[in-house]
Amino acid sequence: MATNADIRLDVAMPGHFKIQALERQYGAQMCWSVVVLWCYVGANRPSGSLAGLKPKQIALAAHWSGDPQEFLDALIDVGLLDAIEYGYQVHDW
Repeated sequence: MATNADIRLDVAMPGHFKIQALERQYGAQMCWSVVVLWCYVGANRPSGSLAGLKPKQIALAAHWSGDPQEFLDALIDVGLLDAIEYGYQVHDW
C-alpha cells in the first residue's frame, strides 16, 4: 500500500460550508481533528477507506478526545465522512 508524504488542502477550505457548519455546531477543535484525520488517512489509508477501524480507533487517529461516535456522527452529518458497509470512507477522497 502506497502512502503519501503530504496532503493538499484547498486555501478555500476554512470557508467551505461543510467546515463552517462543523465549526459552528461542534467547535474549532473538531475542525482541527478533521485535518489530523486527513493526515492519518493520507499516510495510512490512501484510498480514503476507514473500513475495519472502530470509532475509538478513528477518534484516536484524529486526536479527538471527546466521544468517538459524536465525532463520526458530526462528520457524517456535514458530509465529510460516509458510512459504508464495512465502516467509514472519507467523502470524495
